[in-house]
Amino acid sequence: MKKLKLLTGLFFSAILTVNATVAYGAVTADANYNTLKTDCNDISLSEDFCDNSLIVALRNETSMELDTYSVSDFSEVNAKSVKDLTSDTVDTIQNEYVSVYNDFINVVSQDDTVFLSDELGQQALDSIDENIKDEYSDFHQTLCITLNKHDKQNVLDAIETLQKRNDVLYAEPNYCITLDSTDVTNDEYVSEQWALDKINLPDAWKITTGSKSVKVGVIDSGIKADHPDLKDNVDCELSKSFVEGTDDSYALEDVFGHGTHVAGIIGAVGNNGTGVSGTCWNVDLVSLKVFNDNGSSGDSKNKLSGVINAINYAKANDIRILNLSASFAGHISKSFEETINNYNGLLVCSAGNYGLNIETANKYNRIHPSIYTSDNIISVAASNVDDEIWRRGEYDGSNYGVVSVDLAAPGANIYSTYSAEDKAYVSMTGTSMATPYVTGVAALIQSKYQNISTKATKKAILDGVDKSSYWSKYVKTGGRLNAHNALKSAGDCKFTIQYDKNGGSGNNMPNTTVTYGVSTKISLNTYQSPSDEKLFAGWYANRKSDNKWLYQNESGKLGWYKEGSQPSGYTKSIYRDGVTVAHTSSVKNDTIVMYAYWIKKGDVLKGDVNIDGAITIDDAVLVQKYISHMCTFSDIQKYAADVNSDGVINVYDSTEIQKIIAKLN
Repeated sequence: MKKLKLLTGLFFSAILTVNATVAYGAVTADANYNTLKTDCNDISLSEDFCDNSLIVALRNETSMELDTYSVSDFSEVNAKSVKDLTSDTVDTIQNEYVSVYNDFINVVSQDDTVFLSDELGQQALDSIDENIKDEYSDFHQTLCITLNKHDKQNVLDAIETLQKRNDVLYAEPNYCITLDSTDVTNDEYVSEQWALDKINLPDAWKITTGSKSVKVGVIDSGIKADHPDLKDNVDCELSKSFVEGTDDSYALEDVFGHGTHVAGIIGAVGNNGTGVSGTCWNVDLVSLKVFNDNGSSGDSKNKLSGVINAINYAKANDIRILNLSASFAGHISKSFEETINNYNGLLVCSAGNYGLNIETANKYNRIHPSIYTSDNIISVAASNVDDEIWRRGEYDGSNYGVVSVDLAAPGANIYSTYSAEDKAYVSMTGTSMATPYVTGVAALIQSKYQNISTKATKKAILDGVDKSSYWSKYVKTGGRLNAHNALKSAGDCKFTIQYDKNGGSGNNMPNTTVTYGVSTKISLNTYQSPSDEKLFAGWYANRKSDNKWLYQNESGKLGWYKEGSQPSGYTKSIYRDGVTVAHTSSVKNDTIVMYAYWIKKGDVLKGDVNIDGAITIDDAVLVQKYISHMCTFSDIQKYAADVNSDGVINVYDSTEIQKIIAKLN
């Protein structure tokens, strides 16, 4: 086992002893990890899983050691290779540790008398270590282990063996995942795009046609990056291949054609006089290739592990929308579900093409990821030109389910881009084609309302469906996608926060869109102080609809009152920079004006970084997090944190705070 060394005692041994292993609370999943163990007796050998690989999730405490693993670490199952599917997250955590300890190193190398060796200094270091571990308390390193033998029973035996290890949270099969499309046929005219009018895209385009600032990851068979209708929208730098034995340029090829077709539905360039119109004309398409040239043919390389890897990559690279026009049937995959739960964006997925009610299907036919209850998933069924569920026989057609499948979208005979040299455009059918229409509408919403959250994006899409008694028998919302309604819903279910300089200077700050019931961050202040003796301390809130201000009493109770009419004991409430709000108004489509609050420097307590009226070890830890780029400070916090008033915030200021606490100053 090759350990990634953290910069701890190696550099500090001459000055202090740093305990790099800090005890911390295990997450609930770890505490009850025996309940997550896979019961191999309940898995049929007829299920579609890889016959020479499996997925292993490690316990959180083990995962936070940030180890790299080789076949020797899993010799008991005769491993052939080991791949970390969460390596992007490992790198992120590692970089946080390196940043923290490098800041200490820089200070120690300049002055070895720095005040770090006492108990309070040790406590500050340990607190930083604990804060990083607390931040990732739900992180489980997830590995794909390839075995030397092709035998399904051997895979199940290996799972049982590995689950006996103390460092393993659970092990499970590496299920095969297939693309949900069928019927590739030539089509001659763009006018065959019947779905555009059906979901009211022309009216939606009057509101927005998209923005390149919105990244959409297409987890599929690749995207033909030089296609004339796609080349302006494909992000060649960020695209990545997760197919074993290939480099990232492979993500920009698509022999199978499925990914290119899906990409065209999402984001083919519109209004360019050629080809087809995508749902979102301007968008940043990121190809996340997990299927090889055989697509859904069942090739052994097309496995769930690649999808898990791709989702982790999307999280690390701030790709907020993912399209997965694929699914698999079988037992619940814990690693897949956890990966989706930990992804902070929206995953739009296909319901599958078995013609099943996925709620009543037996355990061997559970459709993933549609069956998961994650609140960042939208599961999509396919409709036809008659606005009915797509069927092609008793056991063939769109899956459905009034609990797990959220809505329907056009999926039959959908004309879009294709990758073959002699077929630049074709029609395809399936829930694979329905899914990218929903993804494209999500991109339109986030283009128009760039501060809108994942939950609010999902809510707008589901609230905006065209409902009918027919669809109430098949999908949760009882409706089919309507792009224009979704955009209107996002606009109606909100209010606007504006920012006022209140005597300060600088360019006007852009408005923030807040959706009711959904947490949204207030913007960080960019205004300059009206004088050298004043600092920005937060925002006072004024409601434009009735000219009332937000007040608060000592117990934290809030209320809107006209200035001068507030009850006794109430003072104006202050919003700090970057805090999150779910709502500040009871009036829809209202405007809340945040007035900058400026405070005299003489009224600020030096060392009170969190502005709570007391100087504690928490203030020293905040300084350490700030210099390690783990948080940001407002102007008043910067002033309070610069205890020695030298114009720089560094470890010396943390030391000064510790001296104040220890009454050494």
